[in-house]
Amino acid sequence: MTDFADIVRIHRARYPLMQPQDYGKLAFQSEFGPEHMVADERSAAENILLEWHAVNAAEIPRNPEPISGNLCRFHLTKANFSEENAAALARLFIRSARKHTGSGDGLKARLDVLARLDIRGMGAWLEAYRKQGCPPVHHSEAFRGAYSPHYRVLLTALAEDFLMLCRQ
Repeated sequence: MTDFADIVRIHRARYPLMQPQDYGKLAFQSEFGPEHMVADERSAAENILLEWHAVNAAEIPRNPEPISGNLCRFHLTKANFSEENAAALARLFIRSARKHTGSGDGLKARLDVLARLDIRGMGAWLEAYRKQGCPPVHHSEAFRGAYSPHYRVLLTALAEDFLMLCRQ
């Protein structure tokens, strides 16, 4: 399994404007995957298409982008994703949610990793987050403004297969 501290270091280098809540989102997603976001397949495909249309053609993030040992973010890029692939991505997204499970203990371990890292404001953010019961987290305004994230969390094995499908 990939060490979460290594994942954090990679993301920190790739996204230098990450805020404490973005690290929290990374921790939450790396533990629970997409399970808190799953809707029915049709609405998932519709939402993917809406997001795909909003993506700037110049945005070419790395796909897939690891967030844990078996999960990744698959970015909706114009470069390697087409409108025709939305339904397939929705199926894989839902399949990933059904196959992957996380735990409160796993999230706690990831948050403990974040607490040990030198991240400005992390201690206060973690304290408030834990008091809220550790709900799903959204990206910060700074992260959204700088990086315009449009992705789905998938099992890495499924994302690799999907990337090959997109290249055909």
